[in-house]
Amino acid sequence: MCGDCCGRGARGAAPGAGGRKRGCAGTALALVALAAAAVVAVLEGTAGGVSYVGDGWFHECAKWDADGRRLLVSNFFGAGVSELRAETAGKEKEEERVVLADPDAAGRVALGLTVDAPRGRLLVVYADRMPRFGYSAVAAYELASWRRLFLTRLDGPDPGRLFHFAVKTYSSPANVVGTARGLSYVGDGWFHDGVRWDSEGGRFLVTTMTDGRVVEVRRGDGGAGAGAGEGKVEARVVVADPGAAGRTATGLALDAPRRRLLVVYTDLAPWFGYAAVASYELGSWRRLFLIRLDRPGDSTLADDVAVDEEGNAYVTDAKGNKIWKVSPDGEPLSVIKNATFFQRPGWINNFLGLNGIVYHPNGYLLVIHTSGGDLFKVDPKTGSVHVVKVQGSLKTGDGLALLSPTRLVAAGLVSRLVESNDDWETAAVTGRYVGPAHRIGSSATVKDGDVYINHIIGFGLGKKTHVISKAAFAPL
Repeated sequence: MCGDCCGRGARGAAPGAGGRKRGCAGTALALVALAAAAVVAVLEGTAGGVSYVGDGWFHECAKWDADGRRLLVSNFFGAGVSELRAETAGKEKEEERVVLADPDAAGRVALGLTVDAPRGRLLVVYADRMPRFGYSAVAAYELASWRRLFLTRLDGPDPGRLFHFAVKTYSSPANVVGTARGLSYVGDGWFHDGVRWDSEGGRFLVTTMTDGRVVEVRRGDGGAGAGAGEGKVEARVVVADPGAAGRTATGLALDAPRRRLLVVYTDLAPWFGYAAVASYELGSWRRLFLIRLDRPGDSTLADDVAVDEEGNAYVTDAKGNKIWKVSPDGEPLSVIKNATFFQRPGWINNFLGLNGIVYHPNGYLLVIHTSGGDLFKVDPKTGSVHVVKVQGSLKTGDGLALLSPTRLVAAGLVSRLVESNDDWETAAVTGRYVGPAHRIGSSATVKDGDVYINHIIGFGLGKKTHVISKAAFAPL
């Protein structure tokens, strides 16, 4: 057909020949695309091995464990090990299951591994991500329980000498396997931002940025890990407010005593002209109020929200470096502005300002400045602001979660555990957690004493796979 079309066009017949040429070109491109798809299918078909799905772009090394009848694969940026079993009949693709994620190797990359069958153990090599190249280690784990046997540093100040440091061992396999647990689920949209655990409802509540909604995610299997095969869990939309249509949903907060959910809506670049907070009744999802916070001419980016004991809401403005205070009934009360919020000069230190916010039971707010890396202690009654002197960096910190009155979690590309023993006059970064780095941590929540990190980026065609990972903080 294409040859006939081109042949007639070449003989110059008919005024519509140009259209035929364009049609021919389109047909040719379609045939090329089909041919390319066929080649890929043939090449994958010739592999004759195991095709599987899992988190992360790079998986480095694979070894066959004959006793366990499985392939063990190092998952590179995940700094762990996954297992693959091809014994589930009828499945189109095998799904990896994370079996090892050592918290003391968090933030590293997992490279080579080998099965030491006579001793029933697996050896794993860890290294630094580029461009540091400052860490090399090897670890051994018991194959049956995944109990760590040792973790030995190989780098050191003297290249000719091995450098060892003391490590703790684990008495239960759950301590190792549990560090990889969390929840992966499928839902609409590339970007999901805020997360809160609703203990009464037994669900995670998550904001979706591209369509300005709130979804609920319920774990259906009672404990499989992110990337461990529970990607069939599907998010269900619970809030789709027509009054916020076309906006972006960012932060959210649970006000359990009043059985309501607060949600922040905003405009992203290049508009930055809309900021609002809404309240919804838990369960019925009836809207209680939706209040605009911006004023004519404002350039704002409403980001996160916290609720105090009286039900007042505090909403951060990441572009204007201020905090809106809203009454329990949805009436704007005041705006907290302070020159202290602009700690560091230059646009690069103020590109993204006040972000994550939590209310402390002692009656003040803790707020993080993303670009500057500062943590502020704010008195909501007087508007006074104190800079918490933090030992360690909080740059790029995003959503916050209060683990206890003395422990705070700041989510981010690297999530940090921060502790204070003087009512947040000073603090120190005491731990860090790096989840699936390509997904980027954006917010944190606490469930049954454990910290869960929501990752903002989803992947996939059609419905996207999103991850809420259970954080295991490596001590610093």
